[in-house]
Amino acid sequence: MYRGIYTVTSSMMTNQKKLDVTSNNMANASTAGFKKDELITKAFPEKLLSKINGLSYSQNQRDKAIEVSRDGNGAWVLSSKQSFLTVDGSDGKSYSRDMKLARDPDGYLKTYTRNMDSSLDTSKGYYVLDSSGKRVQAGADFSIDTKGNVVSGGATVANLLYTPPRSVIGTINGGMSVDYIKSNFLQGNLEQTGDKLDFAIKGSGFFEVESQDGAKRYIRDGAFKISSAGELITNEGMKVMGESGPIRVEGELEAKPDGTLYVGGESIGRLRIVNIQNQDSLRKVGNNTYEIEPKNDPQLAPFDGELVQGFIEGSNVNPVSEMIEMIEVMRNYENSQKVIKTYDDIMAKASNELGKL
Repeated sequence: MYRGIYTVTSSMMTNQKKLDVTSNNMANASTAGFKKDELITKAFPEKLLSKINGLSYSQNQRDKAIEVSRDGNGAWVLSSKQSFLTVDGSDGKSYSRDMKLARDPDGYLKTYTRNMDSSLDTSKGYYVLDSSGKRVQAGADFSIDTKGNVVSGGATVANLLYTPPRSVIGTINGGMSVDYIKSNFLQGNLEQTGDKLDFAIKGSGFFEVESQDGAKRYIRDGAFKISSAGELITNEGMKVMGESGPIRVEGELEAKPDGTLYVGGESIGRLRIVNIQNQDSLRKVGNNTYEIEPKNDPQLAPFDGELVQGFIEGSNVNPVSEMIEMIEVMRNYENSQKVIKTYDDIMAKASNELGKL
């Protein structure tokens, strides 16, 4: 009974966080360059569930065959009916009969997600464990057969199938929790303003700016102005960076699609627009700006988008979708409250009945 209360409580806490994220998205539906946030949830580790006084299987009594398929280049999908597949999660070992895995840059097999361009991302995935509980490392040419063997370089380097005792009848978890919050970097609509100091990026890329404390920041909001010192700055006072440093403007500004700026027909520099490939390493730090997480280095590629003058990029938040999401979250929260009330009534009745014995 108490396990059920813990499960429902974790659901309520997660839904509360979802509500916070959705509310923030709606509040920024009109904020230039804002990118909506998405809450990524995870289940608590799936633990093996055993019946009391159960018998034990020998390792050979269960069918160890699994179904193996591919999910694009470099990704594998595994499914087992009898044995379990194991990962080393942030909260400990977790068991499952199904798994999607890929090889990370260090050669370890990990679970993965997909980026917006459908590329594989193992940075936040869990390490896959072999039958003895060790992390699995393999070469780029690895393959997995229907017996769960990981073959690399012509040799078997690991077996992924864990066969539990016969007393194990399945798995159970303690509900779900928040894993992390990520930004959705889909392009927002371009809105024409006619202002020569307004810029929008069509395609991938970020304006690089320098905060008041000298830190490097990245933004999509291109509504700029001229400071008293004649420098191009954001509305929050951060310096807009060019390829050679801050940009000084003395006259009417004209811009080319590649980011080159002109005053009176003469080039005064080029906006530093960076195309960050590892966008999952970006985190919001206030004022609609981003920074690269300290543990990561920016993976930069040449800017292949287009700078548009006289436009700003609108928020990519869809207010209708966010409102629907908010209603669903609130209903889930209310349903969880009802379940808690039911558990409370059951425990109260049980206490009263025990008192009569």
